[in-house]
Amino acid sequence: MLIVFLLLILVSPAASLAQTQTAIVDVTVIDVIAQRSLPHMTVVIDGDQIANVAPTAAIQLPRNTRTIDGSGKFLIPGLWDMHTHFTHDPSTLDLYVSYGVTTIRDMGSLAVKRTGQREVESLSRDEAIKLGLQVRDEILAGKRAGPRIYSVGMIITGGNAAEAAPHQIVVETPEQARAAVNKMADLGVDAIKVHARLTRDTYLAIIDEAKKRGLPVVGHTPVALDPITVSDAGQKTIEHDTGIWEYAHKDVPKEDKEQVRQRYAQEYATFKKNGTAMVPTLVSYLAGAESYAYIQNPETNPYLDHVVPELALRWKKDWPKSEFSEEQSKAFYHSVEVLKTMTKDMHDQGVAILAGTDVGGIFTYPGLDLHRELKLLVEAGLSPMDVLRSATILPAETVGAADKSGSITAGKVADLVVLRADPLQDIANARQIETVVLRGNVLDKSRLDTLRKGVAERTQPTLDILKNVPWLEE
Repeated sequence: MLIVFLLLILVSPAASLAQTQTAIVDVTVIDVIAQRSLPHMTVVIDGDQIANVAPTAAIQLPRNTRTIDGSGKFLIPGLWDMHTHFTHDPSTLDLYVSYGVTTIRDMGSLAVKRTGQREVESLSRDEAIKLGLQVRDEILAGKRAGPRIYSVGMIITGGNAAEAAPHQIVVETPEQARAAVNKMADLGVDAIKVHARLTRDTYLAIIDEAKKRGLPVVGHTPVALDPITVSDAGQKTIEHDTGIWEYAHKDVPKEDKEQVRQRYAQEYATFKKNGTAMVPTLVSYLAGAESYAYIQNPETNPYLDHVVPELALRWKKDWPKSEFSEEQSKAFYHSVEVLKTMTKDMHDQGVAILAGTDVGGIFTYPGLDLHRELKLLVEAGLSPMDVLRSATILPAETVGAADKSGSITAGKVADLVVLRADPLQDIANARQIETVVLRGNVLDKSRLDTLRKGVAERTQPTLDILKNVPWLEE
């Protein structure tokens, strides 16, 4: 996938957590576990937890309870983005929160620092990993504001070490593969991520060592293997639907559609049996399709107020302009449609679909792209309830946190989003955000607007960078 990165900047202070009880009164709760709407409910928040969820008529609040009027509004759990690469920058963290994204999975840390007005350079791999985990821990401790982060640290891959991206660690032997897993585990990552260029032996060594360390393995289907093998090996998630189309069509005559159908059915049955979840990141393919037009005419991009200058500089440093063509754009648009069909078929066969974006890649946008992904999943044929589950309870189950997150349930962390319209009628209504509750801290619309305005101010130089800084030379 596209090279991605994380920014090195100063730590921003976290917003203070709620100190007294807060109640969202007479709201319609979207129950993503029972898959139903519950009108006229009151949700009580005590500190950073949900204390009670009950019919408004049946609950009596203490006099000093802070109340939020939920009449005519809808309450969903905080949203999850299950595939990101960009977590260090406060502007990015602010964007996630402003869009109701309260948890993200960092799928490969890369940090850069400014070395000039129009230049950036990467930190070392060790520095980047430690910085990413530091940000994760500071957010969890309430020392800085932002979504809860689950981190893989760095990506483990194979191939030529000289050609590896700064957010990748290359292993050539099973022994090196085991050492890389142990290094990540010792640093305190939440999962191990595998990538395309691993050999069969190095991949299986990673799986074995990760099991010993009690860490799930997530990531791509290595080219040397196939999705059935990685699912049977115990890989928890497959990103970008890698390898699925390729396996279904490998060595199959073009006209033999029945064999292709059987291959897909075999894959999907295996995923369901093993509990292997899919993270299609449809929006990342859409970003690839849009890139050609935005590179030719940056001023036509309506989302540049989501792109901090360091991100734009990183794109310019990593990609030659010639890599993006009109033909490539058409191919990406076609891929989006193919992947929509695959995603719907997998969902219908009982495979868990998780919402993710691949934010950090070229022309991707923190927070916003999660909502664009939800829209694409509905276009693929999933219901709005299915899609909300893909961004709430199913991710929580996948990372083993369903006992404390992912739904509006007493005893869980108070990560909540108040909407002005019903997302089950139109998934676009998930963007009609009135209030975000982040671990019990209430951020009203005024505060959310302030966060986004602050990001927009930081992004003002971005258009000039995209228009005038040269792209990487061939």
